[in-house]
Amino acid sequence: MLKSRKLLPALRNLILHPVTVALAISLLIIVLLPPYAQKYTLTLQGTENIALPDKIHYADLDSDGVSEKILTKENSIGAASYMLYYDQNHIIDQWNLGARFLNQDHFLFFLDADHDGYLEIVNATQEGDSLFINYVEPLDPEGFDQRRVFVDTMEAMNGQFDPAATEVMLYPEGASGPDKYVFAFNLGFSGNPRSAYRVDPVSRTVEKSPHLTNKAYVGLTRDVDADRKAEILMVTYSACNDLDSALTVKSDYSSWITVLDDDLGFLFPQVEIPSPYSGVAPLGFHDNTLYYMVRSRRDDFPSSIAAISPKGELLESRELGITPVKPYYTENGFVLHDMGTGQVLVFPSFTSEGEPHQVLPNAELKSLDLDGDGQKEWLGIDLKQNELRVYDGDFENDVGYQFPVGQTPDFRMGRYFPEDGTPRLWVQMGEWEYDFQYARNPMYSLKYALYLAIFLGVLALVLGIMKLQSEREKQQRRIETQIAELQLKTIKNKVDPHFVFNSLNAISEMTLTDNKMEADAFIAAFAALMRKTLHSSDRIAHTLAEEVDFVQHYAALQRVRYQKEIDLQLAIDPTLDDQVLVPKHVFFTYVENAIKHGMGKGGSPLRIRLSATPVRNGIRFVVEDNAGGMGASDLPEKFSTRSGMKTMELILELFQKLNKRKTSWRYENFQDPDTGEKGFRVEIVLMN
Repeated sequence: MLKSRKLLPALRNLILHPVTVALAISLLIIVLLPPYAQKYTLTLQGTENIALPDKIHYADLDSDGVSEKILTKENSIGAASYMLYYDQNHIIDQWNLGARFLNQDHFLFFLDADHDGYLEIVNATQEGDSLFINYVEPLDPEGFDQRRVFVDTMEAMNGQFDPAATEVMLYPEGASGPDKYVFAFNLGFSGNPRSAYRVDPVSRTVEKSPHLTNKAYVGLTRDVDADRKAEILMVTYSACNDLDSALTVKSDYSSWITVLDDDLGFLFPQVEIPSPYSGVAPLGFHDNTLYYMVRSRRDDFPSSIAAISPKGELLESRELGITPVKPYYTENGFVLHDMGTGQVLVFPSFTSEGEPHQVLPNAELKSLDLDGDGQKEWLGIDLKQNELRVYDGDFENDVGYQFPVGQTPDFRMGRYFPEDGTPRLWVQMGEWEYDFQYARNPMYSLKYALYLAIFLGVLALVLGIMKLQSEREKQQRRIETQIAELQLKTIKNKVDPHFVFNSLNAISEMTLTDNKMEADAFIAAFAALMRKTLHSSDRIAHTLAEEVDFVQHYAALQRVRYQKEIDLQLAIDPTLDDQVLVPKHVFFTYVENAIKHGMGKGGSPLRIRLSATPVRNGIRFVVEDNAGGMGASDLPEKFSTRSGMKTMELILELFQKLNKRKTSWRYENFQDPDTGEKGFRVEIVLMN
């Protein structure tokens, strides 16, 4: 309790401290600052209208530092084609592919299989039930000419073919010759083909893996068995299709961890993940261990990271706590992202714990180096809110752009290099292309100086306001003091004559009874008391010691007057500081009242008990007497002005007003249960 009594005032003083107030206001201003206080900026450079269903692509095909623009189209019969531009307005050429894109995404891939610095444009197409791979090296006169290679035949489902785009990657051949294209077609309900393929761009030969059961993609190529030839780590997904038993004895209600060797056979028997609609994706190969992401939608089969030996043995499984969509690869680790919730786990290494971050929900991530500093940024577009957010490599310092309402809920984005060599971000939202520049804010390094200037300015303003308020309070206090002093003079005009009137009555009585000696002693004591009264006549408060001394002298004076014992008992708590300021006459008024109304009664001696004790945050004063109580006085009317207690109440009110201390008082009659004597009690409490 004592600690809380000290803590609350300290906390209140801290909150009201000018530095604290200035800091709070400064933080609010900083939060509301416009984007120039952010570490990065995302600036819209321009927009362009694109005829639907055309799709935009950019690639530096000749490695000159400037990106060419590729616009994919479908002609009147639905055949795929693309037009190649040096820039926005200058066409290089157009290529017609003679077949359809696999879907409306029009995916193109830009690869350098022959390592000559000129990129090939590679994509997959469909004609009837046939699947093809197409490639051309458009800007190298001695490179690959336009080629189309038949890959495989599809099986129809309910009379329909449902192939989707597949990512084409390079399979490294090392010094033996050009790399090969490796890929797998993504079929939805069709049972065949579900295989991986490798195409030699020079000889145009096609290699095919065994049936893979699941929908499959090429994930990574790594040398797992240390034979200096890369194995293919597949991404698989259990679509829960009922497959022809002639194709496979495995179930598509499970997903299968699949690694293909350099001959496209199984490096080890596929490892089953028995969870419908689950998926597995390779994370990498480290310390002779394969790491896979296992994605599950079942509560009883949580998503995890699985560690697999090169022989297919499950070494370890770690639960994730999120349902990741797919992995994103970093320099020494990987990133997992739950698109629905926006939760991100960053794994700096394969054996570390995931570091949690939060990005836009309902947004697919993409990793690009947008400012050319060698570190990739993270991008996501929330199609429900039409909002683009860009985060730095640590998923911090995000900036964004709000697309106009009503845009087509479809987007593509990537990086390109204009002629000035500064990387730019392009985003296609439906029929509109947006051109952005992402850069470090040059003002960001000055933000701390700006913050300090804001704080100092606010602090100066707060101090000025507080000083002005203090002056106003002092002025108000002076006015209140002047008013109180005028009231005090009025009260003093009542208090001093009141005391003198009672004393003169006493001297008159002694003279009439011919008690000359007693009258002389009384006059001497009265003179001493008057000197004390005059000494403090201009004060409304004096010390507790002065009040006790005054009361003791007054009691001695009254003993001379009445020739009778007055039992004055003092119970002052020794822990109280006797120099504490108390209202003037806080004891005296009630002692005087008790003597005036109680000394005329016969019977037992007059007893008056005075006490002062500490209470929580204050002092309690109590005066008790056995003079019979209020309303029991035998004093003649002409000797009682009845103004003493009213005057004391005015003094208490003024004391409270001038010293800002809450003051309360109460009166009560009482009867001693042992002796039956009636008395009067006054209780006054002064709060700190």
